[in-house]
Amino acid sequence: MPVLADPRGALLAFVCSCRITLLAPLALYFIGLGIAALRGPDPAYALQQTFSDAVVFTFTLTAFG
Repeated sequence: MPVLADPRGALLAFVCSCRITLLAPLALYFIGLGIAALRGPDPAYALQQTFSDAVVFTFTLTAFG
């Protein structure tokens, strides 16, 4: 699978194909999740969930991008 051999190239190809239209809103979304996690009643759990969401999103970008 060429995506696993070169994940950085797959991510760059995805960014080029989307013309960076999705990355700015997604970056703001994850920043908002991080801020909300820090302000919540259990910041450690919320930050863990936010990090796991970011990992899943990154994997999805490299696998399907």
